[in-house]
Amino acid sequence: AGDVAQHEEQTVGVELEETFGSLVDQALDRTDVYNLAMPGFGLDQMWLSLRHQALPLRPSLVIVCFISESFPRSLDAYRMTEGWNKPAFKLVRGQLVAKTPVDRPGPLGRFLENNSVLWRVGVLASRSLGQFWPHAESWALNSALLRQMQADARAQGVPLMFVFVPTYYWRSFPAAIRYLRELGADVLDLREQPGVD
Repeated sequence: AGDVAQHEEQTVGVELEETFGSLVDQALDRTDVYNLAMPGFGLDQMWLSLRHQALPLRPSLVIVCFISESFPRSLDAYRMTEGWNKPAFKLVRGQLVAKTPVDRPGPLGRFLENNSVLWRVGVLASRSLGQFWPHAESWALNSALLRQMQADARAQGVPLMFVFVPTYYWRSFPAAIRYLRELGADVLDLREQPGVD
């Protein structure tokens, strides 16, 4: 319309009143609920939020909601879709260590990531298999992040619950649910709840 800029708001996920935090806040009297979630976070960022923001509040309970896409997001320090840098980690002798610029892929790796259809198909195939069978770098890193979240919460004496939220593209994540249950973590798979498709 002429030289007037028009702005359309896009909603990501659900309305604020329908988020877990709002629903819990509405259901429980005399309870303070802090929603520290951010769209696009990987498990690595969830761990940092748990460690540096949630646990210092000394909460009665922490709920970590994740989707299947939370796993591959932990692999990269730069999010192309969102256009920003983020912390990233690698495993060194079983310990989570912050990645540095030295850990970036070399020129060939960057070229393949950005230009090779075959490379992309392989990544997607690996990701699809990872929904059902734990394997590859993504699984090793993300399982360490899940273990560390649970260890941090236990060290502070704070109960921690993991909640898997199915999405349109990735309706289930049996490998993650199975792993969390083997770990002895409290986990809720929303796919197992009545009325959730």
